[in-house]
Amino acid sequence: MTWVNGLHVKNRSSTGEAEEALIRYCSPVLLGCKPACLFNMHDRSLLLCLLPSYIASLVIREHNGRALLLVFNTALLEETVLNNPIRSALIEMGYPIRYSLPSFLAHLKARFGSGQFPHEVGLFLGYPLDDVRDFIKYKGYNYKLCGVWKVYNDVKKAKQCFRQYDLCRECMRTLLKRVIHI
Repeated sequence: MTWVNGLHVKNRSSTGEAEEALIRYCSPVLLGCKPACLFNMHDRSLLLCLLPSYIASLVIREHNGRALLLVFNTALLEETVLNNPIRSALIEMGYPIRYSLPSFLAHLKARFGSGQFPHEVGLFLGYPLDDVRDFIKYKGYNYKLCGVWKVYNDVKKAKQCFRQYDLCRECMRTLLKRVIHI
């Protein structure tokens, strides 16, 4: 058994999964560079205990003991989705006309449950509107660069963003080494 941040953890593998999720997916969100992240996880309880209070999470769906989690900075996601062009695009895609973050998140969750992958999730994750639109238009083909997302437009800006996310991960890995001793 292991102790992590005052929590008693049954096995090291669940600790490792939580730490890796925190580094790989959540770092840019925790450090304010990205409004949200989306990933699958088996044992989410430890991860959720490690998240600060300004970070929220939503289980989008569960399947075979794994949860698809949306982890988000509430204020940053609200600002992102409230942005007029993004909000307008989401409304065109069937999201509620009267905006509230909970209503948009509920609609997104329902879209995931519909059986088709809702590619507009990229807007919640902070991807550029034009890239999300072009991804949908070209069905994932004809992109200029593939990184955190498929880039169809401003490659230079996307590369800068990808590098910023990498720096967030490096920073989080260093911090966790000092705090948790991974």
